[in-house]
Amino acid sequence: MSVKRLTGALIFGLFCAGLAHAECQLTLSRPELNYGKVHEKDFSGQHKRWKTLHEREVRITALCDAPTKMAIFGQGGANDDGFRMASDSLMLVKASDASLDGKPVLLGKTHSHSALVPEGSGSDKKLWRDNEGLLPMSGAGVAEGKEFSMTLTILPALSARDTQVTDKTTLESNLHFTVETQQ
Repeated sequence: MSVKRLTGALIFGLFCAGLAHAECQLTLSRPELNYGKVHEKDFSGQHKRWKTLHEREVRITALCDAPTKMAIFGQGGANDDGFRMASDSLMLVKASDASLDGKPVLLGKTHSHSALVPEGSGSDKKLWRDNEGLLPMSGAGVAEGKEFSMTLTILPALSARDTQVTDKTTLESNLHFTVETQQ
């Protein structure tokens, strides 16, 4: 998932790849979110010390050739609250409306790549951070299926330092998604 921001223009592109035991593909409902030129009036509010832009939604789906336990991992530069954007800003990514094979499921988090061990309990919404995997939950364990899908709500939050420009400036960040499975 790639985010290009222009404090003049903000472009958000999503790229994904699959690394899995089962054959799986990742797809995104929108390959690019484009904020165009950004002016002071375009900010929608504040998140801590950052000025926020309007939220945008993207649906991410992992489709595997056989039922399997899976998690979708996101990488994109560590930030305490989300994913790093530009030099000092961030993107908050909230996951919700998860489904497995067309049926609603709760979301769990994991940092484990091989065993896909859920941390904590499942819920219908999760704030996604760098190097975390989100997985479909069944009770206290990972659910098994062929198609895992969720809505990602993207909230760019720009720091004062990244928005103080005298000319057109391009702000960039990259997010990368992978689907991993457990046999």
